Amino acid sequence: MRKYFNKDEIIIRQGDRENRNLYLVIEGKLKVKRVSGNSLIDCGHLLAGDVFGEMSLILGVERGATIVAEEKTTLEQLNREEFLAYIQDHPHLAWQVLKNLAIRTQKLDEIQGQIFQSKVILSLLTGK
Repeated sequence: MRKYFNKDEIIIRQGDRENRNLYLVIEGKLKVKRVSGNSLIDCGHLLAGDVFGEMSLILGVERGATIVAEEKTTLEQLNREEFLAYIQDHPHLAWQVLKNLAIRTQKLDEIQGQIFQSKVILSLLTGK
């Protein structure tokens, strides 16, 4: 289903558990923001061709970030059943979702490596 958003409209909110749809950006620019502790983190932008919401769609988890339209934006909104039907005719969307998940996994691996290195250095410095 096509959805249209004006500048500064919120598409999804971090922590939302109700909306489990996946979105494909057809046109426009969106900002990704995340609250961590007392800080608001700018996580970048989404543009035409980008996909978001796959974690909630696939795993049913709460939204990990807030997505806001930075300009007039057109999105394709898909629930689980619509997504499964859509990828039959548009396999590139399934590839984009897999790519997003692979990128997230890679970033988590990098963060885990940094944490491990920090612990090793701390252990060497403190002898503990």
